[in-house]
Amino acid sequence: MDKAPDVIKIIYLIGELGRGGSERQLFLLLKQLVHKAFQLHVVVFNPSSYEVYNDELTRMGVELHLVPGDCRGVVKRARWLYRLFCKISPQIVHSWTTHDNPYAGLLGWLARIPVRWGSVRGSLTSSGFQRLPLVFRWLSLHGTSKLVVNSRAIIDELVLAGIAPVNIIFLQNCVEMESTGKVSDLGQYGVRQTQKVVGTVGNLRRVKNQKMFVDAMAGILLNSEDVAGVIVGQPVPEDPDLPDILASQIENLGLKGRLVVTGFYEDVP
Repeated sequence: MDKAPDVIKIIYLIGELGRGGSERQLFLLLKQLVHKAFQLHVVVFNPSSYEVYNDELTRMGVELHLVPGDCRGVVKRARWLYRLFCKISPQIVHSWTTHDNPYAGLLGWLARIPVRWGSVRGSLTSSGFQRLPLVFRWLSLHGTSKLVVNSRAIIDELVLAGIAPVNIIFLQNCVEMESTGKVSDLGQYGVRQTQKVVGTVGNLRRVKNQKMFVDAMAGILLNSEDVAGVIVGQPVPEDPDLPDILASQIENLGLKGRLVVTGFYEDVP
C-alpha cells in the first residue's frame, strides 16, 4: 500500500479574484484549508478590474499563479496549465469556475492528477453557459469525476442533464462569523442600527436579479418602519445601465431612503 503524502497539494482554478460572491466563497474555503497538511495553489485566468483577494491569500500562504496576459486562447492556456500541473504535481485539481472545468478534467487527466473536480455555480440555462461551445459545455459537466454545487436547484438541473447524484457534492455558501460582534455602520446610507436589515450581496448584474429583490422588499418596507433594505454590489461593464434602472425602480415604488444601494462594501462577511 502506498504511503499517504505528508503534504496534500491542491490547485484551484478560478476566472478572476475580484471581491465577488464566488471569489468570496473560495477565499473562505481556503481559510479553512490553511494547514500544514495542505499546500494550496490558485490559478487565476484573468485580471480583475476591482479590489482583489491576492494580498490576503498570499499572506495566508496560498501560492497564486496568474495566467500570463499573452496566453490567450484555449491552446496557449492549455499548454501553460499543463506545464504548471506537471511542475507542481498536485494530488487534487478543482476548478471553481464552470467554464474552466474542462481544463481541470482533461489536462488533469493528462498530467495524471488523481482527483479532478469541477464546479457548477449557476443555472445551466444561463446565457453564460449556453454561449460556450458545445464541446466545452459537455466537458464542463462530464469531464471531471465530481461537480461541486452551491444550490439544490442546480443539483436538480444536473440530474436532469444526466449527471449521477453520487457525482454531485453540495457545498453551501457560507459567511464568516465575526468573533468581535462588530456591527457594520450603515449610517451614511440612512440605516439606523436599531433597524432590522434585509440585504443581498452581489455585483450589479441582471443575472443576480436585484430587481426581483426590490419588488419583494416593497411590501415589507412600506409596512414596517423598523426594517431597512440594502443591496451591496458594484456596477460592472456588462450591465452599465443597471444602477440607474434600480434607482428608478426604488424611487417609483416609494422606497427612496428605505432601500439603499451601497456599492462595494469592504467588510461583507
